[in-house]
Amino acid sequence: MLLLGPVPTSAAALLELEKALAREPPQSTSFVEYRFSRLMKRAAIATGTLEYRGAGTWVRTVDSPRAERAEIADEEIRVRRGDGPERRVPLARAPQLRLLLDSLHALFDGRISQVGDTLATTLTSRDSAWRLRLEPRDPAMARQVARIDVFGTADAPTCIEMVEPDGDASFTLLGSTPAAAPSDRDAVEARCRTVALEDSAR
Repeated sequence: MLLLGPVPTSAAALLELEKALAREPPQSTSFVEYRFSRLMKRAAIATGTLEYRGAGTWVRTVDSPRAERAEIADEEIRVRRGDGPERRVPLARAPQLRLLLDSLHALFDGRISQVGDTLATTLTSRDSAWRLRLEPRDPAMARQVARIDVFGTADAPTCIEMVEPDGDASFTLLGSTPAAAPSDRDAVEARCRTVALEDSAR
């Protein structure tokens, strides 16, 4: 498995990366998400579009395996599946999602260096490929999420890996299509961690 080598970068490099990653909303990208759980024999795979509208507002539209639209704003998740009724869930009831969205919010707003009070950040790189590791400092949150790794090339994140303490994990390939997509965890993990290196070599 090809991995990013352990080449830690400086605080100045983190500031340079956050400047490169800053985006003016609205921004949208396609995604393929894989969820692996000890309770499931196979990965749950979803494809769709993720849109950032600014001010902490996100819209996640799933096309497959079934139509679903989730809008996250004002500390609330509003979900509609197909033509069914809308459900509203407080974001506080989804701590993993809350941490992931807060991390992406900081990335796209160009302020990832300012999350040090809540997240320990470690940036490593090889050529133009990089990995940003985020680990919760709060023990209660750490019992929900062990770490989030964001992989990317130059100014573009390419994959997000979120691992829970019990080993369950999700991998979200950004800007990807599901054509010939793997479903084995080792293969998905390898793809997530190497896509940035493959892009940087082009």
